[in-house]
Amino acid sequence: MQCGLVILFAVIATAAGQGKSSDQDQRDAPVECKSNRDFLPDPYQCDKYYECTDNGPTERLCPDGLVFDDTRGGVERCDYPFNVDCGNRLELQPPTSGSLECPRMNGIFAHEDPSVCNVFYLCVGGVHQTYTCDGELHFNEYTGVCEWENVAGRAGCQVKPRRDRAKGRAKELVINE
Repeated sequence: MQCGLVILFAVIATAAGQGKSSDQDQRDAPVECKSNRDFLPDPYQCDKYYECTDNGPTERLCPDGLVFDDTRGGVERCDYPFNVDCGNRLELQPPTSGSLECPRMNGIFAHEDPSVCNVFYLCVGGVHQTYTCDGELHFNEYTGVCEWENVAGRAGCQVKPRRDRAKGRAKELVINE
């Protein structure tokens, strides 16, 4: 499962280079490039960054739901928000998805009913897959993993068993960390 998520994320991250750009963006960029082939974070928006080229900085956006990781010096990388410290860069692009399961096109999101703690969604390109944490674990929306209730911080909700549609019995899906 973990390998599958890593491969899935690699596919999403490669789409990051397809962000918008224009001559206007190069003139108005709030960053100063010191070398070519560098990637610099926008000072205000966590999912916006600039690619430095011979022509100066060009604005780029991470795919909706991902944010720019500026800790990788010179590497273009977008990641899940729970893996990146955005600091004071609190702004994000408007969401491009509007479903209950996928409030953004990409990401890992808690179940839309706050009383359901162990079900979450992996969204890629606005398409979701539903996952259920093992046993009594709760999904932690701040770390993106299944954890014990006291760690996940989602008290007052219930663990819902997943039903095996073919046989009608409860079945848990194990999420490996």
